[in-house]
Amino acid sequence: MSNQLLNADKPDRPRSRVQIIQAASCDTNLSHGEFRLWYFLQTHLNAQRGDSMVWPSYLTICEAIGTTAESITPWLANLQKNKWLKTTRKRSTKRGGHRTANRYEILDGQGEPLMK
Repeated sequence: MSNQLLNADKPDRPRSRVQIIQAASCDTNLSHGEFRLWYFLQTHLNAQRGDSMVWPSYLTICEAIGTTAESITPWLANLQKNKWLKTTRKRSTKRGGHRTANRYEILDGQGEPLMK
């Protein structure tokens, strides 16, 4: 991939969201499924909130991108390894039960939040 696309020669220069999506689509360290998962997650960003956090359920993700929960787990791990995503587990005690949900911070491939 060219340095121009990644702005690797100008690390202080911010990349546009389109450039970041292009970089993700060309990242040979990501499988097609991993890119689809990352792309789906980044479409759920809330600009009004102004952060890079999303939290769709596995069921929502599976239905949207046509995959299984068994596929998502290794895809998430590889997205984290390649600095496209950060996953945190959040415990909730709503409605008298105990639930654990994943929260995803969408990153730019260089380990920085997509929205700053």
